[in-house]
Amino acid sequence: MSSSSSILIVDSSPLMRNTVAHRLRDAGYTVHGASDTAEAMELLEGAAVDAVILELQLRDGSGLELLRTLRHDALFKVLPVIIYTQADDAKQIKQAARLKASAVLHKDRTDFEEILEAVQRQLPHRKSDRGTSRNPEVGKNGSNGAAPHKARGRATVGGRKSAH
Repeated sequence: MSSSSSILIVDSSPLMRNTVAHRLRDAGYTVHGASDTAEAMELLEGAAVDAVILELQLRDGSGLELLRTLRHDALFKVLPVIIYTQADDAKQIKQAARLKASAVLHKDRTDFEEILEAVQRQLPHRKSDRGTSRNPEVGKNGSNGAAPHKARGRATVGGRKSAH
């Protein structure tokens, strides 16, 4: 793992988001958290993100809609997205696979080591070769300063324009 690898955790549960974030930070990753799709898109525009850990059931919509948005945007098309969900709906899991989710992990059947292994498989010795972030606030929050995968202003999630 490169010390500059940055993970975005998108989960409506602060407890789950903070628990996983704490463990990932202990493993040497820079971690950002978002509680919903709008916040996730805002962070993706302003923070260097090398992978996303995504819950399918979010308070403002479906994680699948966020995944679909990412896969239809050239800047995010290959961004690794690991589904880490309570959802046990086979139809949703199949949709995530069709949208090229990097991995699907079920919260009630996965321990942290499996999450860490999934992240490491997506970011093996990956070094960021991007420039600096366009958002000066990012560096103040512990970002590595590398330019993020950036969404363009046209990005929408679930038919809504993403927050800026």
